[in-house]
Amino acid sequence: MQAITSSDSIITINLFINDSYSFIEFNSICSGDSIFWQGNYYSNNGQFYANYSTNSGCDSNYTLNLTVNPLPQIVNIITNPSNGVLLNSNLGEIIITNSIVSDSYWVSKDSIAYSGIFTGNGTSLSLGNIYTPDTFEVWSKNNNTACFIKQSEIVFIEQFNISTSTNPTNAGSVTGVGHL
Repeated sequence: MQAITSSDSIITINLFINDSYSFIEFNSICSGDSIFWQGNYYSNNGQFYANYSTNSGCDSNYTLNLTVNPLPQIVNIITNPSNGVLLNSNLGEIIITNSIVSDSYWVSKDSIAYSGIFTGNGTSLSLGNIYTPDTFEVWSKNNNTACFIKQSEIVFIEQFNISTSTNPTNAGSVTGVGHL
């Protein structure tokens, strides 16, 4: 640029480039769950956005890529004995009649693991013949998604005998079913 007096002019420009920010998050949840992100709850598959301005007025963009994974399939659970009544201090058995290939199954008591972990094979699967009179929870996990659910609650009770007399001539007994 030339000045009026035919001399050169120097113009100094101080240019500040303020950063803009872009953040992308990938997250997954199980069906029925939700995630709290940027002040909102989300429970469906999709891309979600939140846009803000920085202190210097530039964009700050957030993206959430959310995947909702399926829960394990519901399976059919039976007990042996089928009525759940344990005789003569016998132990009960829990059986899944239609296990899902590669899903995991286990039994807990009061939220503490009681059995080992069993892997579904697509057919009938015994979760053990180790159950005493008590209440147990049967759990399953979809190993492809890590989602798990409580499939069922199983109660085993023990049959007991009650003597009705201490006099041998009037001795007798009553058989009944006890409750926990």
